[in-house]
Amino acid sequence: MIKIDLITGLLGAGKTTFIAEYAKHLISRGEHICILANDYGAISIDRAFLLEQLGDSCDIEMVVAGDADCQRRRFRTKLISFAMLGYSRVLVEPSGVFDIEDFYNILYDEPISRWYQADNVISVVSADLPDHLSESSEYMLTDQASTAGLIYLSRTDGLSPSEIESAEKKIRAHLVRDAGKFHCTRDFSAVPMITRSSSGSEEMWDRIGSAGHSSADMVRMRYDEDGSFQNLFYFHINRTEQDMRTLVSKIFSDPERFGHVIRIKGFFTDTGTGEWKEINATSRETKISPSATAPGQQEEVLILVGEQMNERQLGAAFGETKNVTDYSI
Repeated sequence: MIKIDLITGLLGAGKTTFIAEYAKHLISRGEHICILANDYGAISIDRAFLLEQLGDSCDIEMVVAGDADCQRRRFRTKLISFAMLGYSRVLVEPSGVFDIEDFYNILYDEPISRWYQADNVISVVSADLPDHLSESSEYMLTDQASTAGLIYLSRTDGLSPSEIESAEKKIRAHLVRDAGKFHCTRDFSAVPMITRSSSGSEEMWDRIGSAGHSSADMVRMRYDEDGSFQNLFYFHINRTEQDMRTLVSKIFSDPERFGHVIRIKGFFTDTGTGEWKEINATSRETKISPSATAPGQQEEVLILVGEQMNERQLGAAFGETKNVTDYSI
């Protein structure tokens, strides 16, 4: 049987960073793995980031977005094809907009159930999780953590032990509160939680590798059908790094004008230095670094993911006319 791990987390929680580290660990243990990335939108920026981190050390595939039914069919088809290629484990990195029930429905259906067994479900949650999220995001956080064998606390670099402990208590209380709201039967007060403060230790990876998964009942919502989440794509972006930082800061700080932008990520050319750079930004932080991907191998593209975004104002801010809007998962 091929083991399959599911790595969940809200948009911008740090799933891609975690999965790159986890994949390196598994490869060092001699596992033959494949990563199946399902980005939110028609262009997989996360797949490009993973390729930069992992190169040809493992196979990285993606499910091209479509409507929800189309996405499920493509996910199923990918798993069938993987079963013929001799992998020992498949890591599934869904977008932050993902229904856990869909994953299990596909995994336990024929013929998938002949070849795969669910192993670990890891829910990545940021240490600076906001106290209040939209109703859809609150639901997704609860849904994703409801079957997790372990919660991985990300973005703890620079935090003191007492600050990490405080973040753990806040997130646990957040999940317990939302469990009541969505009638979730999972006891979040007892779900194991691990932090990045021990990143790289064998003990940490051993715990993650034996996390397992759980089950829980809860009221089901279909946030993929109500238009809660959007994504916008902007191509041929050429700005200095400082101009990009200024623009991104302005977008996150003015939701009345631009809407609720959750994440901005992608690649652009720094016109100040001529360098090819990648950006990964949320309202909490903006990371911009030189990209290992050679120009020409990846198009200059930014993806904005959010709720009730103002396409007209964002388009004007980027000065971009070649925008693609995709409301599907």
